[in-house]
Amino acid sequence: MKLNEIIVEASGAEYQTIHNLVGIPKKFKKIDGDWDNPIEAEYWMKSKDNPVADREYDKKLRQREREQAALDRKNRPTKVDLQSVYAKVIHTIGEVFPDGDPIDYIAPWLERQGVESYDMGDMIDRAMKRFGHGRERKGMYGYMADMWDGMTGDAMHDAKLMLQKDPTYNQHSPFVEIEDGVAYPAANPWR
Repeated sequence: MKLNEIIVEASGAEYQTIHNLVGIPKKFKKIDGDWDNPIEAEYWMKSKDNPVADREYDKKLRQREREQAALDRKNRPTKVDLQSVYAKVIHTIGEVFPDGDPIDYIAPWLERQGVESYDMGDMIDRAMKRFGHGRERKGMYGYMADMWDGMTGDAMHDAKLMLQKDPTYNQHSPFVEIEDGVAYPAANPWR
């Protein structure tokens, strides 16, 4: 009888190697045929942990994050051109008017340009005042409010003409509400 066998017989404890789902071995203790820590052994059997590979993966991940941060710092513009901000605002207003808010699209674009969120409103106002024409100089929301009023006037004129021809006429427009054969201007959401 070997010394190792005597120790196993005397204490009733033995160690058994269990492989997890990835095939990584780990030793667990059994005492008199029962696991010393059955929950930990069961967790290990069902796990895909790889302590060695995780450390290597973490090193590569951290290196990629450092490289990406350096690229972001390198590619971030130091100064945003106000004329490009103006062009983006006017284009976005044209895309989302009358029922969308252009800031939902402009803010992420400005963030990608390196503008902090607390500077966005001021930058948009400066761009509109510097490069805007006529009503655009009132700022983004002032311009949209004036656009709404202008379109409401046109829609009211059309609705009144149509109601004279057909009293049951009911158009579906965000600018005009018709009740009992009478046209009313809708509330301007940009004021």
